[in-house]
Amino acid sequence: MRVDQALLADYAEVTQRGGKLIVCGIFDRITLADPEAVHPHMALALRLVHEPGEGAGHHLSVRLVDPDGKDVVPPMHGDVEVKGEMEADASVNLILDLNLVKFGAAGPHSFDIYLDGELQRQVSLTVDRMVRIDT
Repeated sequence: MRVDQALLADYAEVTQRGGKLIVCGIFDRITLADPEAVHPHMALALRLVHEPGEGAGHHLSVRLVDPDGKDVVPPMHGDVEVKGEMEADASVNLILDLNLVKFGAAGPHSFDIYLDGELQRQVSLTVDRMVRIDT
């Protein structure tokens, strides 16, 4: 299994009909008033591809890390299982919703995505501090 796509967005969902991935408002930078501010909502949209001949079960882990490599939120873990015999590549669409994330530090952050313990993809997110100009 491999991570085919990984996007950070304002909104994402998987349709009930056909399992289509809908992603709106893709971004890689946010601006917060101060380090204690929280970002109200973001969605990490993933498309995983299972290739023929692979085992059915896989373990997915996602870490959101700050510029020092420390976890911003607790790591997210889950198992992904592909059922049935697959002769062609099969894809799985997943959405990880994150609400009220407090970053605490400005600078480069990263969503580190692991499949079966191996780093597969990194999604960069730059957190800027709002600049206030007094007049």
